[in-house]
Amino acid sequence: MGSPSSSSAEWMELKNNSASDVDLSGWELTNASGKIKISFSGGDTIAAGGLLVLSRGTAGVGNAKIYSGDLTNAGDVLALFDPQCDASDYLDASRGWPAGNNTTKATLERDANGVGWHTSAAPGGTPGAENSAGPPPAQYKLTIAFGGDAAGATIASVPAGLVCGASCTGSFASGTRITLTPAAGPNIAFSGWSGSCYGQTNCSFTIGANTSFTANFRSTLAAPTGGSGGGAGSGNSSDTSATSSDDTSADADIPSLSTGATTSTATTTSSVPADNSGNSDASSGSTAAAAASHVLIATVQIAGAAASNDFVKLYNPTASAIDMSGWKLHKKSQTGTDYSLKVFPAGSTIAAGQSFTWANSTGGFSDSIGANVSSTETLSADNSVALMDAAGNIVDAVAWGTGTGQYGEGTPYPTSPGANQLLSRRSSDGVLVDTENNTNDFSLQ
Repeated sequence: MGSPSSSSAEWMELKNNSASDVDLSGWELTNASGKIKISFSGGDTIAAGGLLVLSRGTAGVGNAKIYSGDLTNAGDVLALFDPQCDASDYLDASRGWPAGNNTTKATLERDANGVGWHTSAAPGGTPGAENSAGPPPAQYKLTIAFGGDAAGATIASVPAGLVCGASCTGSFASGTRITLTPAAGPNIAFSGWSGSCYGQTNCSFTIGANTSFTANFRSTLAAPTGGSGGGAGSGNSSDTSATSSDDTSADADIPSLSTGATTSTATTTSSVPADNSGNSDASSGSTAAAAASHVLIATVQIAGAAASNDFVKLYNPTASAIDMSGWKLHKKSQTGTDYSLKVFPAGSTIAAGQSFTWANSTGGFSDSIGANVSSTETLSADNSVALMDAAGNIVDAVAWGTGTGQYGEGTPYPTSPGANQLLSRRSSDGVLVDTENNTNDFSLQ
């Protein structure tokens, strides 16, 4: 685009990347309009590794081969042909030059790797000398927060550069391919990423902007508390398939069964087992805290930050994965009217010792907690929920409040959850309680 002294001071430069001198006799360089047509003849030679400057008239650069014709500032196409009319090199900048600056008169320079282009470090460029390294690539910040029970957890990065404390931060050049590997502390297990890393263990991505993730961890010792957990990532709410995951959708982690275990039995007590906060709600009758042989409703939320922040988390306490294709969640309203929350799509499975979550999709809530399936249906006070298999048989059910004709087991839990409260299944000795009585089996957290 010329120089500060003259817009006509245009020039181009060829480089011989081979290990031998190149005789350019019979070669030709031309542009799309044909205004530039540089024909090379005897004496036009580029030494091995050498450079040849081509200057537009006398206003260009000294000690160069002179040519006529101008390049347009909006872009152009250039082609360099050998004597056989094969294109030795080609630049299609018809939609604009890939670099350079007409204001500062910094030039368009090829990257050292021969692939891309950059703007010269100084105005006027480097005619007759090697290209500048160009401006350094932009640096972007990577921030990783910890979710859940992350005591002692850390994250390693390749390339190195991530510093971890209460969170992990680092600065990386644009275009860097980064791999993140979680390292859990003692009695802590990694339970998944948020954001675009969701579903990966060792997360790999190319950074091109300031980027944030959450790495979620859980204790492998604590019994499920039913309390609020860390937010999860952009889970699968597709209608085509859904599989269970170690998600952290707004309640505590559910303990996994030991490998090969078929049942897990806790001591039979004469009262309701203490809930996870150490409280023991008064109730009547004997209850046994034996591991159920079927999928359980583990946690229900009917309102969070928004009234539509509803979810139902299921848990598989058995030692085998369960195919839930065609299974469904139904609810009954306060007056006993039945509604379908969701029919699980083909391919829906819940792994042994893992969870599976339905959530309301309004405002992206289901994605924000990593739900497996979603719909726009809602839950309210004095409702009930039933999990049904593909044949319509009720596998598990829970009712709360004082609704009419509700699904449920035994007597409903007497109180409806409030905003940000969870109706969570109790546990005893790390085993979810299932006495077939909602009042005994659930507590508010």
